[in-house]
Amino acid sequence: MEYLIKATDDGSGGLILDPFLGSGTTGVAAANTGRRFIGIECDPDYFQIAQARIRTAHADAITNNGLEPLTDWDPTAVANQDRSLDAL
Repeated sequence: MEYLIKATDDGSGGLILDPFLGSGTTGVAAANTGRRFIGIECDPDYFQIAQARIRTAHADAITNNGLEPLTDWDPTAVANQDRSLDAL
């Protein structure tokens, strides 16, 4: 996945959208390459798995790759929203 992110990078530091987050592989690749990322997942169990993986990858990228931390990144912001279809 990192290969695809790097191959499509036009230098603008664009935003990556993954509407089917699953276990967060795309989010991990985005963190490893310093890209901003939005992931959407309706299964709370998979969301928790992805959130943990992306958090770890983001921290590792800062430590190991010298990437700047995202100051406006809040991994809990979406977790607190009502994600049920009944809310629509």
